[in-house]
Amino acid sequence: MQASQAAIRNHKREKLEFLKNAVLNSSLPNGPEEELQLIFINSIDTLSPWHIRVLDFLNNPLDFMKFMANYNHDQISTDELIEKRFEELGKKREFMFQIIRDLTARGFISSNKIYRGGPEGFTSPITKIGKDFLKYISSPS
Repeated sequence: MQASQAAIRNHKREKLEFLKNAVLNSSLPNGPEEELQLIFINSIDTLSPWHIRVLDFLNNPLDFMKFMANYNHDQISTDELIEKRFEELGKKREFMFQIIRDLTARGFISSNKIYRGGPEGFTSPITKIGKDFLKYISSPS
């Protein structure tokens, strides 16, 4: 029901696809509990496709590590990393900062700092709930 109401309010194809996947994943035996599903549906409804792109980038080890390969310090801020990856967001810094604040407030990312995690490279700031959210809105196939 929540997904249907969110779909009525949204016209972006990406968000409708996320909602469709959420409904499909809700019916699986290992889907998230009902309360978490409501939080996730609300997140799809209120977050922009940019939020999801940023979160997906931070969750994608290959894409993430590609951008971190030439970074020689022990830490980098999330906004620096996002600005390097998405130049168009770097031109809209306040919007980019709002995306980071929103993802942090929802508990999808843990902080604005990304630390070197040993010889493997940097560790992503994405949290378990952030990973669960991305799984929930991804195609179950």
